[in-house]
Amino acid sequence: MITKGSGEIRIQVTLRNAMTGVLLAIYEGDQQVGDQYQENTDLASRKDAQALFVVWGQKIRKALDDAHEKSAE
Repeated sequence: MITKGSGEIRIQVTLRNAMTGVLLAIYEGDQQVGDQYQENTDLASRKDAQALFVVWGQKIRKALDDAHEKSAE
């Protein structure tokens, strides 16, 4: 079967300060996984999920860098 991406993934992310346990942020929701037409296989789903985690990591890194810059001002 050919599909656009692997469908949707439901995620919940809770970020806490490692030292104090203070809640920093919560993100929850559905997100489309993959954006190319492909065979809907386990391998394709795994690759789409890995690419999604890379994007999330980049966004988290940018948010942390931005917050660090603001706190240094």
